Amino acid sequence: GSSRDEGGYEHTYNFRLSVTELCIEMGEFEAASELIDRLLEEDNRISRVWYFAALCSFKLDDVESAEQYLERTISFFKKNPSEEPELQGACKELHSAIQN
Repeated sequence: GSSRDEGGYEHTYNFRLSVTELCIEMGEFEAASELIDRLLEEDNRISRVWYFAALCSFKLDDVESAEQYLERTISFFKKNPSEEPELQGACKELHSAIQN
């Protein structure tokens, strides 16, 4: 084992979140989905992860899951309206894309 464990969880979580974002940017939605599943298992209170889940599902033509994930994301913002304004805008865009 290593002695770097203090705060290691946070670091690895955020690191993997960044990797997830890179996968999405590169169009590797299946790889991103696998990472997202694990991130959600570890901590399901992070709106950005739910948004990524919605986006990947949508890109993989799983519209039903995309809607469910997006609902979760939007419910976070109802509780914390000032959180992540950019992400809220992205959610609105994705929501209208799903509706079409």
